[in-house]
Parts: sequence; structure tokens; C-alpha cells
Amino acid sequence: MSGNLRTALLALLFFTLVTLSQDQTGVIAGHVLAADGMALVGVRVAAVPAPEAGRADATEVLSAITQTDAMGAYRLESLPPGRYHILAGLVDSPTYYLGATTPSAARVITVVRGSVQSGIDFALLRGAGVKLSGRVILDPRQQSSPELRHVMLARGAPFIAEAPVNDDGSFEFSRVPPGSYSVVIRGAAAVTRIQVGEKDVTGIELKVPLRYEVTARMVIEHNGALPNGPVGVFFEGSDLRGSQAQFLSDAPIKILFLEGSYRPVPNDIPQGYTVTSIKRGPLDMMKEPLKIPSDDTSEIVVTISSQH
Repeated sequence: MSGNLRTALLALLFFTLVTLSQDQTGVIAGHVLAADGMALVGVRVAAVPAPEAGRADATEVLSAITQTDAMGAYRLESLPPGRYHILAGLVDSPTYYLGATTPSAARVITVVRGSVQSGIDFALLRGAGVKLSGRVILDPRQQSSPELRHVMLARGAPFIAEAPVNDDGSFEFSRVPPGSYSVVIRGAAAVTRIQVGEKDVTGIELKVPLRYEVTARMVIEHNGALPNGPVGVFFEGSDLRGSQAQFLSDAPIKILFLEGSYRPVPNDIPQGYTVTSIKRGPLDMMKEPLKIPSDDTSEIVVTISSQH
């Protein structure tokens, strides 16, 4: 058998195998458009196996995934025969075809061998979300600080986005899908809860409560040696808010408190050391809470002892 004939036969065999493989799978195609009919580019589209009849659970394993092109078109190829949910949008809040927000309400697309199903179209918000904007408002007596320069967006427990605070106090989030959110200033107890729909949300105000600065220092009994690691004390507030302090040496540090009552909780003590007392002036904070604000301007003194 000549080399040319062998090459031709191998090419024919490869083409036949590819064709047979394609005949065993299906294709789903469509467009992702904004509500005004404009194409949405770069939107994630995926196929997820739908639950079997009589079962409510759905797997989260993706069978295929792609993104829309410049015309808003997508094409999911090589899908094995079966029942699928087709979803588009952000990973944490996808939209199911047609327009459902949960798998139980989504329409199931059935793929058979060699099928090409087109027209599976989505209508999403432009840019897959809306804009949230607002302003951080400081108490006139309070100076801005680095920890007040970022605003966090949360859905439930985890933070899903972060935005910088500009010099004029403004901040902005873009591409936020519908849902319930908390907007939080990192480093402050300023939280606003908002409901996002199909329109931009503007005028959000995050008012930062006044914080009080207290000096604290660490003392080692009997002039003992400094520990190799930091000594940590968490000052737990009555409303579960708190301030964390870390002492790296016997040099004074600054701790910021909001108005309220606080109890110290040693939470990061190097091995071989114990905290023997935490006081502010005559106040024994191991027995009575520290109240902020206070007429007492003395330092908080954290005393530790070495067991060596």
C-alpha cells in the first residue's frame, strides 16, 4: 500500500470517527440579549444535566460551557443525549432558560443524537446587572483612615465584590444582578441592606459612627523576655462588634472603639505565656466591661507573665 493511499485511508477513518462522534451528540445554540434587544457580549452560558423525573435534586456538574460572541450568540456543542438546564449570566446568580431563577422553575431542553436546537434565547439585563452607587458619610469629628477606603458588597455571608471609596466619599458597583444585598464599610459597623431589581440603585448612604481612639500597651511581669510572637486580645462588644489588638512589643498601640461596652478576650497568646490582667486605670476589665466613651483617658495595660 502506497504512502499516499495509507494517508488518505487514515484521513477518511478519522473523518468517519469524528462524524460518528458528532452524530452521537447534540448542539444547543441561541442568543443572549438585553431587554432592549441589544446583544450582550462575553456572557457565560452553560448546560447542566437536569434531574431525573420524580427527583428534585440537580447536579451542578457542567456538561458544556461557552461565552457569547460579538453578536450575543452562543453554541454549546458535543452534548450527550439527555435532559439539560441551560443557564446564562454570572456564576453566583445565573438565569435559567426561560427567565427562571431556580432549577425547579426552569424549562428542560432535551438533546437527542445528532440534534441541533437553535433559538434558545435569553433576555438579560444589559451587562448582566445594574449599577449601585452611593456615598460614605463620616462624622465631622472623625478623620478618614485606610480601613474606611473600601466598601464591600455581600449576598448572605460571603463578600462577593469590593469597591474603593473616592476622595469625595463616593463608591460604585457595576454589573450587580437582582437580589438582596448588604453594603458594608470594611473596618466599620456601617451596614445598609438593599434590594436590587432591574434599575440602578443610587443615593446609598453609609454613615460611619464615631470611633474613639484608646492607647494600650503590654507589660511583661518581672521584666521578663518579650514573646517571639504577637499577643492578641479581642475586645468584644455587647452587640458582637469588637476591636482586635495585637501587641508585638511593649510599645504603645492605638485601638479604635465604637460607642458601647467591651470585654477583653485573649485570643492569640504565645506558648509559655499567660495574660494575668487587663486594666484601664482602676478598672479591672477582666471583671467589669470597658465603657466607651469614658472620662478616663488612661492607657489600657495588658499584663502577661512568662511560665519559663
